[in-house]
Amino acid sequence: MGLFKIPILGNQTVYLIPTIFFMFFIIFLIENYNESSKIIKIFIYSIIILALLRFTRSKEYGTDVPVICILFLIQFYVLKFLENNQYEIINKILILLTFAFFLKAYAALAAIYLIIFLKDSKRIFKYNHNLKKTILLIFTIIIISSIKNIAHSGCISYPIKISCFDKNLVTWSNGHDIVELRNKGLTAGAKGIKPYIKNNRQDENITAEEYLNKFKYSYHLNVVKDPDFERLLVVFFIMFIFLLLSILSKIRLNDTQTKNSKTNKITLINLIILILPTILWWILIPISKYGGYSYLLFGIFLICIYFNLFEYLNLKNLRIFLIISLIFFLGRNINRIIDEYNSDKYSNKNYPLPVYNYHEFKNEKINNQDIYVTNNLKRCGDIKFPCLERPHFDAIKSIKKIKGYLFIEGIKEKQIESIRIEQKWAYNTNNN
Repeated sequence: MGLFKIPILGNQTVYLIPTIFFMFFIIFLIENYNESSKIIKIFIYSIIILALLRFTRSKEYGTDVPVICILFLIQFYVLKFLENNQYEIINKILILLTFAFFLKAYAALAAIYLIIFLKDSKRIFKYNHNLKKTILLIFTIIIISSIKNIAHSGCISYPIKISCFDKNLVTWSNGHDIVELRNKGLTAGAKGIKPYIKNNRQDENITAEEYLNKFKYSYHLNVVKDPDFERLLVVFFIMFIFLLLSILSKIRLNDTQTKNSKTNKITLINLIILILPTILWWILIPISKYGGYSYLLFGIFLICIYFNLFEYLNLKNLRIFLIISLIFFLGRNINRIIDEYNSDKYSNKNYPLPVYNYHEFKNEKINNQDIYVTNNLKRCGDIKFPCLERPHFDAIKSIKKIKGYLFIEGIKEKQIESIRIEQKWAYNTNNN
């Protein structure tokens, strides 16, 4: 957060970064609306309406908001390519995909979209004159991001085990066992361990490994009980309204008025390829913030397009739906702002910027290096760096300072214990 600390306001504006990114994304969609086909216009409507109905505040999704926007951009360009076969489009998709992956690993599922370009690969290499420059740029991004990630965690993409170096090769690496434990914790979180614990208090001490083994194939029974799953229902609601409006338009119009209104631009093979990320998302990481909104919306949208379900959809009706969604968005946020302004959790002097309170902490030393240690497991808040939660501090063996960088060596057994403490706290938060 220190990178985003500005005078007077400090780091209170850190949550505005995803919001600014999101605003430019919406501006991009609006600017490209008029020159887009009917299919893409409907897709743009679906994205904006989803944003109005679902994203009350970016703080709820944090750094996942930019990644979701990038995934939507990739899908936007995929539709563009299916319509006009512009080979330069792949340059934009490759760059966006690279950025998205290094922000959040779940964006890797979007790489499957690239399969649709394979049949035109010879022409793409022949007529896409900027492809070599694009590959060079991507290679540079990969090298820089990989070096940064390895220096930070010993992994190219933490906590993916296969991308992590062994502790014997990279001394500051956590090692494969600890990385795998962290990965299993995140996987269990995405596969419904929190709602399971909430509904089965006798198993509140269940570990991530135990949960994943117990619900190896049936974890979706718990996923659907998670409040997060209810948030995803808005995607089905939007598509249902679109279909309803299309049916009503069909009833009102006659066949002669709709002869040229077909919107089917997708072959069966392309449909299968393009909905694969949606299927894999539902199998591997069925949670909204892990790209769920983009993968799910795009998958359902493609199915509707393939079966020509939006053939009679009138864009004027979508404008009405958009206005209603905007009114809903404004009304809900006005109520939220009034409640927060009158709440003791916010300072009326600084609202709407959050105020980070100093948690209680102790100044302790390891190898003459000061560490600010807090018992708060949620975060260090505005405590000066370097700050650690107590369980993680207790897992440190030694600290070396080399050219201004801190190299921290841990005690493996205590590192595993600290991660389990953190995971147990996370799974039980808001479950009581």
